[in-house]
Amino acid sequence: MTNAQLGKCRKRLEHFLTDLVEPLGRSERRHWADVYVRGLLLDGKRKSIEPLAARVPDGNVQALQQLVGQSPWDWLPVWERLAQRMTAELARTPPGWWMTPASRNRGRIRWAWNGSIPGPWAKSATAK
Repeated sequence: MTNAQLGKCRKRLEHFLTDLVEPLGRSERRHWADVYVRGLLLDGKRKSIEPLAARVPDGNVQALQQLVGQSPWDWLPVWERLAQRMTAELARTPPGWWMTPASRNRGRIRWAWNGSIPGPWAKSATAK
């Protein structure tokens, strides 16, 4: 994702993260979590703290390192909120056919029905 693409969806991302990072407590942690996620989304080969901080305009290596490696926040409530949000989003998805190319199986396509996410349980069909 480029900076321009991120800029276009910045408000939606902030809205998404507001509830998600609320369990982090302190406003500083919530701010740096937002910066960290933006850095992860931007194009770049390395996702470690230093290159990530260099990609975002408000990146700060020390603050991001503290958030990721030293802050005493519990990750479980964040994961629970993410799971609840994604479950709700998937429940709103209308049923239908999903199709994804299976790149390792030439000419094969995976199909799934009822809005489920294609996976190993999805039926395969040859597409020619």
